[in-house]
Amino acid sequence: MKHAIHALAALSVLVAAPAMAQPTTDAKAPSITSNQGPGGRSITSFDRRAQSRIGGYFDNEFSLPLDGKDSTFRQHRLILQASSYLHENLFFNTEIEYEYGGQINANTKDGELKIEQAWADYRINDALSLRGGVVLVPFGIVNVLHDSDVRETTNRPLMADKVIPTTWMDTGAGFHGFVYPTEDMQISYEAYVTNGLSDKISADRGLKDARPSFKKDNNGNKALSGRLSVSPWLGLEVGMSGYRGVYDANRNMSMLGADTTLSLGPVEILGEYANVLTEGGSFVADATKPNILTTIPGSMEGYYVEGRYRFFPEMLHNTFMGREGGFPQASMALVGRYGQANTDKAKSGTKNDQTEYLVGLNYRPIQTFVTKIEYQRLADPIGGNKDAIWSSIAVGF
Repeated sequence: MKHAIHALAALSVLVAAPAMAQPTTDAKAPSITSNQGPGGRSITSFDRRAQSRIGGYFDNEFSLPLDGKDSTFRQHRLILQASSYLHENLFFNTEIEYEYGGQINANTKDGELKIEQAWADYRINDALSLRGGVVLVPFGIVNVLHDSDVRETTNRPLMADKVIPTTWMDTGAGFHGFVYPTEDMQISYEAYVTNGLSDKISADRGLKDARPSFKKDNNGNKALSGRLSVSPWLGLEVGMSGYRGVYDANRNMSMLGADTTLSLGPVEILGEYANVLTEGGSFVADATKPNILTTIPGSMEGYYVEGRYRFFPEMLHNTFMGREGGFPQASMALVGRYGQANTDKAKSGTKNDQTEYLVGLNYRPIQTFVTKIEYQRLADPIGGNKDAIWSSIAVGF
């Protein structure tokens, strides 16, 4: 199995490599290896003939804990995305994240600067495109579509924070595509071979710390991941996700997930479920304390259901929030969410078995600009409830 996976990964890269080296160019343009271009040899982007765009998204949040702790503003994310059509069948995309300012030095660990996506596509037809690079692992809805201006709430669902390590990306290669068996039905898929998660799996942090290095596989075994979705008609989508990989020298992890999205006019309902099974073991969490081991839980589970109702009050249409302000398509949404996440199912009644309750309201003058406010309660069986008011602004650009 291991050799077969290695062969598949190598084949994907070899097939895609020649295409990536042959973008459509203007025959009269100087070679990018010459000194005659606008930037000489130091700046070659002007010499590459491609349709490129730069965009991204930004959010800023305010948290007001209701237990007496200090309120705070936080500049959570600034994402820069660059995409380029090298040819009608050749595409490149990257996403770079500055989190909490991204100021990284020896004195602070507050910020992060990281690549969330960097991949190249070779499209053969709608049903089959080859992809290689740093990819989003296709597990569930939120991990693949996690942009702040798309999401209706400030925080991602509890399951996507505790069980699925959103944002979860990995280095590898694979395939994706879609077909229309009937006029109304669409079937789409993604499947990748990647390095896989590491053994840094704990009840306190879930799979967060197990997200892999982009430099080197920790064990030489490759992981398989994929998602298959069916939309029988416009407004309904049902998906199934899976993951299988070795996280240490020889122990396996399996993950199964299901998700659905249903849109009925102004009402939208979505939900996800995920189950994680490991073969246990332990790891050293702190290199300065090699004798202290963290036990890897044998199973985790999480789910959520979220409902949305979109509207816009007639009394606001002729105000600065609506047509008077130049926003004829302005909208609001009421949001409610219930979910649970248990990062160690073998131990019941602990702080690692949490429940989320959320209700909120947001306003969009346009689709890519949203202000949000919500009340969130995180509860656990031992009474460690955390109640807070959250508000934020998110902009896609």
